[in-house]
Amino acid sequence: GKDILSMWLSVEKKFANEELETIRSAERPWKVAEFKDSKGRSDCMVMLVTLVEEFQRRFHRIPSLLHRFSFSEELERPLVGLIVAFSRDSLRGLLKRAEKASMMKMGSHGEGRGGASDAWADLAAYVVSLQFLETKLQFWSGSSTYLRLANLMEEKKKNTKQAMTMTSPSKTSNAIANNQEDSKDLPSTGSDSSSRGFWEPEEEKVAVALREGLKGLSELMTICVVRDLGKWRECGHGEGPDKTVLSHPSFFLAVESLRSRSVVVKHHLIGHRLWDSCLSYVVLQLDEFFVKYAVVCSGLIVVSQRIHLL
Repeated sequence: GKDILSMWLSVEKKFANEELETIRSAERPWKVAEFKDSKGRSDCMVMLVTLVEEFQRRFHRIPSLLHRFSFSEELERPLVGLIVAFSRDSLRGLLKRAEKASMMKMGSHGEGRGGASDAWADLAAYVVSLQFLETKLQFWSGSSTYLRLANLMEEKKKNTKQAMTMTSPSKTSNAIANNQEDSKDLPSTGSDSSSRGFWEPEEEKVAVALREGLKGLSELMTICVVRDLGKWRECGHGEGPDKTVLSHPSFFLAVESLRSRSVVVKHHLIGHRLWDSCLSYVVLQLDEFFVKYAVVCSGLIVVSQRIHLL
């Protein structure tokens, strides 16, 4: 009965909270998972998605759709919400760590929590993991269970709104008109393609987090190389009587530092159609930087070519 289901839900919530806390408190939760088919995803996201899918398997046999809906609303949706919140809260720390690491030589281990390469790898894995979560949410929404739950959810909203419009006797004569107006905002159940997917609100939040993560990564790569080019700008852009713009070692050192960071980031993003977006942003910003400081066209071409060869 209800008591048994309530006890079951309480046990599962306790288990979910314990697992979530363990994952969030890991020293490097966003490090790339080490198993063969991780595809650049982070440890924490793989474990969190696995946790949600474990609940889905356990709840699959609940015969009542209403009870299944209760389990989803009281456990699965809040859990996914906490995953999204944890992800968004992690971005600032990952960016700060990568920025600090950019001051060190790639491959060095000057930090207690890992080296320079690890910091950039974790940031790239963060972006890949959000794309993974977004894909999973879309996949879950298309399953038969969540299609039925989405229809039930829309039906509940529709019934609630209809009840509100009919609470006053004076509004009874307008019920049909009100219902027609409601249909603009409340999709009908069944196969109507306008119905919102069960996980659509979460999908939208993850999509925003993914854009923020990719933008943050791209901006940081640009900030770091512009900072590294500071010595080159300060020295007059060259050596010798001709003052050729690309002759100073600090120029090549800055570009080489960018290349080293890009190798790590590209390794994780390239298979997920994310690297092109990141690269395009960096190249565009660098082009603007060189135009701003009136570098000759040949210098611009060399830099762009060096980056595109990464």
